[in-house]
Amino acid sequence: MTIYTYDPTTLQLTGVSYPSGLVRTNIYNGSHRLATTIDQPVGATNSYVWNRDGTLFNQTDGRGLTITNFWDGLHRLTGSLYPDGTTTSNSYTLIGGFTYPNSSGSTTIMDTTGTKDRLGNWTYYVWDAVRRKIFETNANDFVTAYGYCPCGSVAFQTNALGTSVQEVTTLSYDYQGNNLTVEYADGYTINNTFDSLRRLTSRTDGWKSNWFNYDNTGLLISVSNLCGIEKETSSDLLDRPVYATDENGVTVTNTYDNLNRLLTRGYPDGGVERLGYSARGLIAYTNQLFFTNFYTYDQSSRKTAETNADGQIIKYGYSAAGDLLTLTDGKSQTTTWNYDQYGRVTNKLDQTSTVILTYAYDANSRLTNRWSAAKGNTTYSYDALANLTRIGYPSSPAVTFAYDPLNRPTNRVDSVGTTVFSYTLGNQLLTEVGPFANDAMTNSYIDRLRTGLSLQQPSGLWTNGFAYDAAERLTNVVSPAGSFTNIYTAGVGGASGYCSGLRQRLLEPNGSAITNNFDPVARLLGTYWRTNSGGLANKHEYLYNLAGQRTNETRIDGTTVAYAYDPIGQLNAYPEGVLTFDTNGNTLTANGTHNTFTYDGENRLTGWVYYQSGPSSPQSGDKEVLLAYDGFGRLRQRLQYVYQGSIGGGGAPPPGQGQSNWALTGGTNYFYDPGTGRPGGWLVIQERSTNGTPTVSYTHGNDLSGSREGAGGIGGLLARSDQYSSGNWTRRNYYMADALGNITYMLSTNQAMVATYRYDPFGRVISQSGSLDSVNSYQFSSKMYDSVLGLSYYGYRWYDANLQRWPNRDPLEEEQGLNLYDLAYNDPVDYVDTLGLQILIPIPGPRPPGVLPWPFPAPLYPPRPYNPAHHHGPSHPPQSLPRPSHLRVCEVSTGSKSDYIEAKKKCIEECIDELPTGTYNGDPFYKCLRDCMERAGFKGVPQF
Repeated sequence: MTIYTYDPTTLQLTGVSYPSGLVRTNIYNGSHRLATTIDQPVGATNSYVWNRDGTLFNQTDGRGLTITNFWDGLHRLTGSLYPDGTTTSNSYTLIGGFTYPNSSGSTTIMDTTGTKDRLGNWTYYVWDAVRRKIFETNANDFVTAYGYCPCGSVAFQTNALGTSVQEVTTLSYDYQGNNLTVEYADGYTINNTFDSLRRLTSRTDGWKSNWFNYDNTGLLISVSNLCGIEKETSSDLLDRPVYATDENGVTVTNTYDNLNRLLTRGYPDGGVERLGYSARGLIAYTNQLFFTNFYTYDQSSRKTAETNADGQIIKYGYSAAGDLLTLTDGKSQTTTWNYDQYGRVTNKLDQTSTVILTYAYDANSRLTNRWSAAKGNTTYSYDALANLTRIGYPSSPAVTFAYDPLNRPTNRVDSVGTTVFSYTLGNQLLTEVGPFANDAMTNSYIDRLRTGLSLQQPSGLWTNGFAYDAAERLTNVVSPAGSFTNIYTAGVGGASGYCSGLRQRLLEPNGSAITNNFDPVARLLGTYWRTNSGGLANKHEYLYNLAGQRTNETRIDGTTVAYAYDPIGQLNAYPEGVLTFDTNGNTLTANGTHNTFTYDGENRLTGWVYYQSGPSSPQSGDKEVLLAYDGFGRLRQRLQYVYQGSIGGGGAPPPGQGQSNWALTGGTNYFYDPGTGRPGGWLVIQERSTNGTPTVSYTHGNDLSGSREGAGGIGGLLARSDQYSSGNWTRRNYYMADALGNITYMLSTNQAMVATYRYDPFGRVISQSGSLDSVNSYQFSSKMYDSVLGLSYYGYRWYDANLQRWPNRDPLEEEQGLNLYDLAYNDPVDYVDTLGLQILIPIPGPRPPGVLPWPFPAPLYPPRPYNPAHHHGPSHPPQSLPRPSHLRVCEVSTGSKSDYIEAKKKCIEECIDELPTGTYNGDPFYKCLRDCMERAGFKGVPQF
């Protein structure tokens, strides 16, 4: 119950008592304006000072931040003053002598003509005579223009007006004001249709048409396309989704409490997730295996502690303003964050109260400086529109960026070289040139879908072609390695007529085919690679528990691997090894001092040395690898050296510093698929020697996410091509991955086995064979394995399978969880880490054992620390709603969904005259509905 109290004379609200125990008190000044609000017992206070005319003079928040406001005679905000002396401003004066026909000649208007940020950057606006914005000039002096139709809606928008990259978007409308068409500068057009109630009924572009269907209450009940059904939803009488069916034909069943909070979520395999609440929020989550996480909150509903199913407790502490100050983990180790008066993180302290990170900002709250104990200061510079223009490192070359008038990166200069980008009229990446010779990459598109990719070579081109069906699903990939065809299932668990993104078959250029089978929850049951004669070359078969964890894997030789988990979903395996670290948490040495590591200012691995007898006694044959990255953080060059003899004086300086004792023995430059939007794709499509000769090319299809790069390319490798000569690749071999995206088998063009691998759950190779088993470097998680380093390259970090952990901290810090070193929550048979950022996705189909009932917010990096207390649940990110069965209405009902909907409509009409008057059980309207639905044969329907 929420209780409100009022002043008996003024009837102003003086207090609110919330069910959570929070009490808010409002205090008013002599003019009966709100002067102070106080939240107890958390101690949060906000105060207000008013001008006589009723405008707010200043406000002081719970951190003590006071912002002072200035107003004109029309009560319009003209500026704000901050404690550091910076200001923001608004102008209402016509610019550049602009006047209106038949006006009084005044230069002051009602609309805002300019806004200034705290760094002094102005944005200007021009309005027509009926107060519609017609021009906007940003802080970099580039103009956006707007034109209007007679109905008053925007008919065209011109971006970067008058520049070489000007783009015009055109819109049209019907007489009801519905947006019928949108045509972009590249000709890509979207067409919409609407019904008489102005509901969108179809949307069509050059590839795909979608149809939207509604019930008679206006709720969306299905979305379909030419391929089939994309999703279906059936709601109860309170418009809550009870049955949600996805594109695979998998239905999730939901129940709710009387406050419309989700109580249970059920799946076709019988698994049920359960949630419990108090007045302060979610207090218990029980997964399908009956393991429960518990949560406690303070009076402001901020999570103060959580206990997982293993009994481990995490505690959180806050300031009165709600900033996360401390996090105490299960080992009673406390991490602390400090903030400035603007609520920005300034320091991070570890469990010994040692400052390990500090941050500084400009007046617009953009990060300008990051200091770490191990690497010193890294600086960041921006243009007036907040585009990052420079990153300055303490001990390595800076990275600089340039942008065009549409804020697209056009140039990047980094330690590897210079790269230049160009774009289509649809803002899609057209070309990427540099930083190496003969490396121009070009994309081609049809209606915004990429249909071609080419990479310049010393002779000839490396090309990829892509084809799609009417649902925009990738159907064909063509490269010099051959033509690959995807065939998709129409539904799982006996369902049909759905537009699933699950690949049922992959047809290979050598005549072989990979076939996948799925269970009713869209989990992969088996994947089989057969030759064109029907012979089984390789297979993987899987079993799952109710929580979606893989419990068994059967291989082609009949061996079975059983997986066991602890109550919080971690595999029962533990790493070993003795390591030393720097103050940033990077591994410095392993195996005593035989292996040493060096890092740059971004904590990226830049060097590795193997000393046979330690760094103080270098010997002939010691090895070193140097790594270089581009401005997007991608590995672009690997150089390998060998030590040729003692130089005396104690120790071997690193190569590249004028020392002749290190000899270059090999090197590789890496070329990436440029991606289709902003530059920065992560898929390696070619490797070349340091003299520019192509050595290996790779063909990629869709990865585990169902897109080309959504899972970081894991499970998407199709082919490896080598033996380049005069523009041609004379040897081609093909990949098979298991359900986890691990490369387990390779076939040649004549369908002979050339490589096979087996891994333990954390990626250590336990057996391998074949003529290419050591030549092929893409292995566990479809990531490049460096046999010299003994590490796998994921993108942002290198992974050590022997240690079953990352050698350095997650760059996202605590944003994605408390353990900064574990791989995939220590459950790599159910999750994959896409790029080494602990941004994980569950393997398609299975559900994580301790998922949240809703997604995490987007990452905040840098530098806001992760605040687990903001998330009501365990620190595992959840999977999207899994996909249960076809036409299941409820556990005990029979009939189709249409039967259920018709029964619901009939019962509503029958009971409509009886209105709700009280609680559920005593309410005649709801009792009537329940009884009516039971008579109709739907006894199992959750309470309405």
